Amino acid sequence: MKMLSFLKIVFVFATSLNLSCEKESKKESEKPRKFTADFSEENVKDLVKIIGGSISDKNDNKWMIAIVQRSKENVYYGQYCGGVLVDRNWIISAAHCLRLDDGGIREADIVVGRHDLDENEGVRIQIKNVYMHPNYNTSTHENDIALLQLSEPVDFIHPIGLIAQSINTPSVYENDLDKIKASEFIANGKILGWGNLNYEDPHFPFKLHEANVPVVSNNTCRKAPLHSGMNIFENMICAGYPRGGVDTCQGDSGGPLVVKDNLGRWQLVGITSFGRGCAIKGTYGVYTRVSKYIDWISQTACSSSIPNASHISVSTAGMSATMIISESDPQVEHQLYYAGYSDYDDIRSMEISSKKDISVTFKNPAAHSVAVRPYKGICFGNFSNIAKFKVESN
Repeated sequence: MKMLSFLKIVFVFATSLNLSCEKESKKESEKPRKFTADFSEENVKDLVKIIGGSISDKNDNKWMIAIVQRSKENVYYGQYCGGVLVDRNWIISAAHCLRLDDGGIREADIVVGRHDLDENEGVRIQIKNVYMHPNYNTSTHENDIALLQLSEPVDFIHPIGLIAQSINTPSVYENDLDKIKASEFIANGKILGWGNLNYEDPHFPFKLHEANVPVVSNNTCRKAPLHSGMNIFENMICAGYPRGGVDTCQGDSGGPLVVKDNLGRWQLVGITSFGRGCAIKGTYGVYTRVSKYIDWISQTACSSSIPNASHISVSTAGMSATMIISESDPQVEHQLYYAGYSDYDDIRSMEISSKKDISVTFKNPAAHSVAVRPYKGICFGNFSNIAKFKVESN
């Protein structure tokens, strides 16, 4: 069986494992949440910010960056999109933030290490190269992702990680649009940006804002009352409240949707892409699903630094199993993927960082399949072998 098939698995070790797992221009139509064409100071702030949130802690979210027009010396008036530092040399943002209407690339800088756009903190760095996804579609918003290579490295901030292949998403009660169904695997997300705080009466803050939002299933997103006619593809992910009130907005494009993994670390799961209005009841924000682009990111940014595939072996004793990962590079970390013994229709994944052995005691007899994927930063290697095992009471 090819590893590609294994990527479709999402099985849960029940209670045996401890898991934590292009917004539109804010018009009634479905368009990216980005800037306008008029860059005069009185109009430049009528762009794509967080609604229903609060000021972010200055000491958190250091990986958050502002994208600024190169022609604007004033960062506050020049900021029009966001992005995230994922490597000392690389930023991830939305493709629509860097693409000109004629297909060219917009000249821009990034500002990193700045919480208040009106303060002179952090560093402004020129973008050296822009790599937009080759299949970015301006009509459907598919593949709205871009890698920005910096002209100089950022060594004073730790980059954010990329989420494992699967995250757990809640669904909405059919008869109660204000409640998200309780589940052991609800993904609580966070959105950030310097975008519009009020859709009806635009206001753009100096300080970075954030808000908590639940991540919802694509099926729930498609059924939203105001999403009729919208295409929600599998390489997209949705977040927000069915009642509205909390959302990204103009100025937030390219910024992150993040969730905490099972190790308690913030990981990048989505890129602010598009939506129908801002924080309107009956809609969700739509984000580029980062996990669908792991291979493209690695192939574009990593070249010779992609780690080799590891090997995993499993030994069992009664209801316990021990997984051993063979890996000689101490800088390599791993994501663990697990599923039913032969049912690869439901795969789940979790971070195990640099651990090389994992012991699990199961409550019930069962059969499982496991594999690992190595990575160094944003550089992901091929999957390991698939190890199959059974646990049963003596």
